[in-house]
Amino acid sequence: TIVLPVNIFIIAIGLLTGVGAASIVSRSLGKGEKEKSIVAGGDSIVINVILTVITVIPIYIYSEKILGFLGASAEVLPYARDYLNIMLLGFVFLSFSINGTILIRAEGKPRASMYEMIIGAFLNIILDYFFIVVFGWGVQGAAIATVISHIATTVYILAFFKSRGSIFDLKLRMFKINKSISREILSIGTPSFLMEIIGCVMF
Repeated sequence: TIVLPVNIFIIAIGLLTGVGAASIVSRSLGKGEKEKSIVAGGDSIVINVILTVITVIPIYIYSEKILGFLGASAEVLPYARDYLNIMLLGFVFLSFSINGTILIRAEGKPRASMYEMIIGAFLNIILDYFFIVVFGWGVQGAAIATVISHIATTVYILAFFKSRGSIFDLKLRMFKINKSISREILSIGTPSFLMEIIGCVMF
């Protein structure tokens, strides 16, 4: 509960880039502009990774102060710190997964997007049982299970992008930053980002 606002902030970054790019991808595909769709997807991935890394670094440096601000008592702080420090390793994968699953839906593959969410959820539940109940790792076990689940969904998304079913082939041409497209991604995605941030602040 203490770490949840941080988690929501990372999700907000995924929505910022994912929702912004999805609009461009959908409209471009409708116009037959496949190349623009590919560039928009690549730009969103690059921006997503950069923003998430930039966010994670200060969270790691000031983790105790942030947790204290969020309401962690002296008794809760060690558990929240242990949980957050492990979760930080998975935040890039979490943000990428949010971005990726939105891109998959935007190119007209909602079933593939659904599989990604199911894989992540069920794997997390299963690993939680083993790491917490069987191995007795407690809060750290819960965090490790979540991080592994985020990594698994990221692997699934990358595999899907490399498959014949996706327009995003992950080749170098996909990651050439286009300034006008990047600005459009951020402009369109900002309302979704702000909605999550407002929810975070209220929580």
